[in-house]
Amino acid sequence: MYRRPIVGIAIALVLGIIVQFYLRLSMKIILTIISFNVLMIILLVSLKRKERIIIILCGIFFLGALHLEYNYCIKDPLNCFVNKKVELIGDCAQKYVTDKSVYIFNVNRVKYKGKSYEIKDKALLKIFDYKGISLNDKKVIVKGKLKIPDGARNPRMFDYNLYLKTQGIQTILNISSNNMKIIGDGNLPFLLKLRHEIKSYIYNKTLKILPDDEGKIALSMAFGDKKIINKNLYEEFKASGTAHALAVSGLHFGILFVFIDFILKSLKIQEKYKSSILVLLIWVFAFVVGFSPSVIRASSMITLCSLSNTFNRKYDLFSSLALICLVNVIINPFIIFNVGFQLSFFAVISIGLFYKPIYERLRVLPNFLRKMVSTTLSAQIGTSPIIAYHFNNFSLIAPIINIPIVILITFILPLSLVLFITLFVHMSIARFIAYFDKLLIKILIWTNSISSYIPFSSFNVISPSFLFLAAFYFGIMLIFYKDRIPYINKYKLREILLFFLIVVLGVYGFSLVSPKKIKVTFVDVGQGDCILIETPKGKNVLIDGGKYKKDFLSKFLLKNHISNIDLICISHIHNDHIGGIIDVINNVKFESVVIGTKIYSCEEYEELVKQCAVKNIPIKEFTRGKTITLEKNLTLTAIHPSPTPMGNTEDDINNNSLVIILKYKDFEVLLTGDIEKEAEQEIIKETFERDIDILKVCHHGSNTSSCGNFIDYFSPEIAVIQVGKNVFGHPHENTLNTLNKRKIKIYRNDNNGAVIIESDGDSIEVHTMIQ
Repeated sequence: MYRRPIVGIAIALVLGIIVQFYLRLSMKIILTIISFNVLMIILLVSLKRKERIIIILCGIFFLGALHLEYNYCIKDPLNCFVNKKVELIGDCAQKYVTDKSVYIFNVNRVKYKGKSYEIKDKALLKIFDYKGISLNDKKVIVKGKLKIPDGARNPRMFDYNLYLKTQGIQTILNISSNNMKIIGDGNLPFLLKLRHEIKSYIYNKTLKILPDDEGKIALSMAFGDKKIINKNLYEEFKASGTAHALAVSGLHFGILFVFIDFILKSLKIQEKYKSSILVLLIWVFAFVVGFSPSVIRASSMITLCSLSNTFNRKYDLFSSLALICLVNVIINPFIIFNVGFQLSFFAVISIGLFYKPIYERLRVLPNFLRKMVSTTLSAQIGTSPIIAYHFNNFSLIAPIINIPIVILITFILPLSLVLFITLFVHMSIARFIAYFDKLLIKILIWTNSISSYIPFSSFNVISPSFLFLAAFYFGIMLIFYKDRIPYINKYKLREILLFFLIVVLGVYGFSLVSPKKIKVTFVDVGQGDCILIETPKGKNVLIDGGKYKKDFLSKFLLKNHISNIDLICISHIHNDHIGGIIDVINNVKFESVVIGTKIYSCEEYEELVKQCAVKNIPIKEFTRGKTITLEKNLTLTAIHPSPTPMGNTEDDINNNSLVIILKYKDFEVLLTGDIEKEAEQEIIKETFERDIDILKVCHHGSNTSSCGNFIDYFSPEIAVIQVGKNVFGHPHENTLNTLNKRKIKIYRNDNNGAVIIESDGDSIEVHTMIQ
């Protein structure tokens, strides 16, 4: 800390931002603590150096918290017009070269209710069904309703609002092409226009001479544009832990640095000019690629390294990294939550910490291979937990497969850059170079595909907890640095590990003995049903899964630390209920499956039957009068359909939906599937009247269900409507009126995101993802 004060400052500031993000202390509390901290520093001047440092770092910690809260409170000028129909005039900057529908919209003027306001701000503009010319550097008028981007709509899932904040964007405008009009040329900065023109030219010409996967990978490797790569191919790279090859990272800048340095040495450029030329070319590349967090970090580190050599100063990796981190965080504190930022910094920190110890342990390997393995393995140690946390994937083969992949990239990237340069010179030369580039990229794809033939080369994992991450990194530091960590060498390692184990077991033990509640999450799956039940003793029940969205539901479960489903209940076979179950059974362990009736079938149900047969799990009918006891005081009781299904109704499949009463002590939830009026009346005839706490409203709030006498028969206090954007008019006004007249509290997925209800069997707590 004494040798690298800037490292301590950076760590304290970052920790303050992270803690404030989760706790959200009020500005008054933070300012009070900072004032008290300053007073302590002034009054306690006689303190020892170490004590003063601790107080100062605490002050910096709360300055980080203040910095984040201040940025939360500061609103863009456009926020005044959120949820209002406005007319905006401004210049468009195309966000992705290959996508003409998404733009950074630099607003100059806002018209609202006949008045005009001059405002300088930016928003994200998305134009649906647009097939015209690129609007890059065009001045346009757009009409629509400004929105604040959605936050996470489900627990621990993607937060679009936070993602855009990391890019300095607070508002979004979604319009159709009919609400947009070009009124002239824009006024974008010259360099932004130049960047877009260069990239557009390179993209167009490259895809003409390399139209298949090879050309797209060459472009992605140079510009970090993963959107253009075939999804299945990109998933293969992700599964093998080599997706970093397709994004611009520190590895790519390192290769570029070595390549440029080799060229300059070959040209016998004088040393005093070489550093300046090298840094200039690095920043030119960074400019053309775009200043993503990893690009800024890599180019800044190369610059600092070159400057230290120029001025004969010792280059310190961690101090440089801390300085770059501080500058980024001061400009935008939300950048900490950018995945690219996290992976980039953790990779470099890990290489800095673990490269040398690993290198010293690999004396049996040839020097070149020794360096390659040490670099790859040390980077994997630092980034694998972060990848597991964000992407729920762990690759056993990544440290091995990355070695040939990195070797191939070392040749492919420089060759691709030479190819792009020759596109401006002569197409015949470019085609000649493209032939060799294509060959190398084919080898790259083939090498990466090897991992798919190796059993258990990668597998899905739950997102590790913060306690696990802390334990992992602490354990790795103990393995490599037990003799250099303060106080470690004063005590036996066994005693330290025992103490750490007691802390972990204490936390885990407290969680076991603390009072447990049942948790029912009405997952926001759009227009569909999906309910997750987590029991007090740790069992998991999934009722329906919404429509099929690749990896959505399985990722939701893994992110919420659920890797096993004890019971899957399917209300009926319509796609908006059974579709997501297919994703679950392909990616998550499950133990049993029930359905109301098996007399109907569809493509998804047949796939479910096939997968269950492979795993020797029967699908059982769960009909009226049957009860499943999950644990003490906790049951699921089917009250519909009967063993003889209903027929000749308006919709037989809907009316034979599985209807369940979940009961935990005095807490009851009625889960109704898509039943309609006919089924409701049969349930009234065949079931005892009872008061329930929670009603999952039938058929997404359709007008064909939720009769007044059915609602009165069960007398719920809270109603949850599982509904998303739809063309069916759900929920119907009549249904809402029926519920409102009875003063039933209504929650809706489309308005509230996921609805989370917890109960100890008596009291009820309701939380929503969107307030």
